[in-house]
Amino acid sequence: MVIKVITNDSDFASLEKHWINLHGKMNGTVFQSFFWNFQWWKFYKKENNELLIITVWNDNEIVGILPLFKENIKIGPLKFNRSRLLCVYQAYGEYEPLINPEYKNIVIVKFIEQIKEFFKDRTLKWASFYGFPYISESMSEIIKYFKEHKYIVLHKPRIVTRVVMQLPDSWEEYINSLTNNEKTMLQRRIKSLKKNNVELEILKDQEIKTEDFKDFVRLHTASWESKGFPGFFKASENFEKFLSKIVTTNNNETIRKLYFFKKDSRRFAAVLSFFSHPICYFYLSGMEQNHELKKYSPGKVLLSYVIKDAIEANYKIFDFQGGKETYKYQLGGKSDYYSKVDIFSKTLATPILVTLHYLIQLRQVLLTFYDYNKFSRLFRRMIAKLKR
Repeated sequence: MVIKVITNDSDFASLEKHWINLHGKMNGTVFQSFFWNFQWWKFYKKENNELLIITVWNDNEIVGILPLFKENIKIGPLKFNRSRLLCVYQAYGEYEPLINPEYKNIVIVKFIEQIKEFFKDRTLKWASFYGFPYISESMSEIIKYFKEHKYIVLHKPRIVTRVVMQLPDSWEEYINSLTNNEKTMLQRRIKSLKKNNVELEILKDQEIKTEDFKDFVRLHTASWESKGFPGFFKASENFEKFLSKIVTTNNNETIRKLYFFKKDSRRFAAVLSFFSHPICYFYLSGMEQNHELKKYSPGKVLLSYVIKDAIEANYKIFDFQGGKETYKYQLGGKSDYYSKVDIFSKTLATPILVTLHYLIQLRQVLLTFYDYNKFSRLFRRMIAKLKR
């Protein structure tokens, strides 16, 4: 077994055929696909970023990929670097090593050896992994090793709640698995929308054109703006460019589908989903919040059609992704988790880096609880009351 570290874009591009082959062999997720990772790097790489993709080869075949990049960070006089998994910025999803199961144990050992070498030659001072599954065997082994060998390991196994669901063999079985109240309400709303002449439109892969994606962006943005937030696309120009490329460009690794509800030829609700091997991924949705049919929960009903589509196509798992929204549980989802771990080598600078790690976390908490838009709305209300 040979380790090769990929550090430039041309070598990254040359991995395509090998990466796709490994992804197919291990039934990889949409987020582990070559196209997803390569496009993310094209849109999100910064001047202070460097590729550090660890690949493990058995002769001329890739049997393991740990897709990392390095951030070179300077804060005042302090300079440090840390590795992160590709796609960690904005393109939320599930990220973990890609490993041929036949060589799992030796590949994990090779990953550990290379991370140790990065620490030893000071390529890295901090290795950060975020967004891997709570039950990831490969990450569990990596974490176990570094804990046992006296590195500083800060592990949060349940940092984000995600919701998933095992899919039954038929739609009837699925409907009957819901609570009586949820089953009745869903069936009534489906009938009400049909009675109001709502049409279901499904676009798949190359059928999705740029104008269709823009319509989806419009509906997603409308959902968030009604709550006083910009939404994913207005908050980041890069995210819209990245996801547009993913959705509108044909590739053989994953299936992309856009689902729309239409009335009088106008789309008013949408869901974007990806299909990869046994899993259907609900990624994003949107809806006109002032639509006359909002009372019939068209967003939730449309999502139930995605579930129906996945069942009929023999997919086994429905992934609602991160977030504990009530509707996910009402539609049959169960809690699961994404995890995070930060690993530090023991040097004189380590206490400073660990402190910085906690300061970054504190900043994220403050941004969550003291969001500018929330504060702005509260401030305007206070001023309005004072004027009365």
